[in-house]
Amino acid sequence: MMRLWKMTEDLDLSEPQGSAIFPFLRGLEENRSELNRERMRIMQELRATLRGDNPDRRVVDELLRRLDRIKVDLPLTFITVSSHIFKW
Repeated sequence: MMRLWKMTEDLDLSEPQGSAIFPFLRGLEENRSELNRERMRIMQELRATLRGDNPDRRVVDELLRRLDRIKVDLPLTFITVSSHIFKW
């Protein structure tokens, strides 16, 4: 939360501008946090799978696909929020 206020301060936004942009920034932060939590869950599952005696290649491939998807979704989230912000 403090980081969001710092960001609005660094951008030198007025109070109304900061109030208007804050929900978008908060949404971005929440989405980023959720994607990072999901990434950590997938990585734990991948580690556990690979530690097994005979890891199933299909399971490993699916976990890697999910990790790749998060790498794509994270910047897309930022771009989506940014496009709303810069409309003003």
